[in-house]
Amino acid sequence: MRKSMCVIQFAKWPVLGDVKTRLAADLGDEKAREVHLQLAEQVFKNLSLFSEADIQIHVDKINDCHDELDNGVFDAWSRNALLTLQKGAGLGERMASAILSTLTSYEKVVIVGSDCPGVDADYLESAFTALERADMVLGPAEDGGYVLIGFSKFSASVFHKVEWGGSNVLSQTLANAQRLQISTELLSEQWDVDELKDYYRWRK
Repeated sequence: MRKSMCVIQFAKWPVLGDVKTRLAADLGDEKAREVHLQLAEQVFKNLSLFSEADIQIHVDKINDCHDELDNGVFDAWSRNALLTLQKGAGLGERMASAILSTLTSYEKVVIVGSDCPGVDADYLESAFTALERADMVLGPAEDGGYVLIGFSKFSASVFHKVEWGGSNVLSQTLANAQRLQISTELLSEQWDVDELKDYYRWRK
């Protein structure tokens, strides 16, 4: 019998110079890496408050850093064997792989990025409630992407030709869903931390 709900936190391993690169242009690589670690920890704490779902952390690589600095929450996750390695060439393939494998064990799955501090337990509850009525739920981001995506039924084609990192990610995903006749619900708009202005907004 499948369990009901699973939340997956997607995270990049904190390699210096490879995380929060847009922030690094203003703050430097060290500070950008520090912000990445702080955000990942806050998002995990937020998600953990939603006790009705299991939580998984999927990372793009494990123990592949160019320095010996403390990795904070990532080290804690690794010690507790909480990490799963993402599979696939691009973001769409990696999310599709995670969703497909998780839906074999759970009825509903939601993916949240590690730079979305506004996603909390109430937001997750809204997402899973939406999945009782729809095949897919999306949490729109102000920059044209999304901070959350979830499924009760899934087709990998929903990510076909989505231009990841651009301003049309949400609209392209919705267009694919309409073409595939995947019923969809949208949550309230959120924001993520990509640019310097987002960082200051978060710190306030």
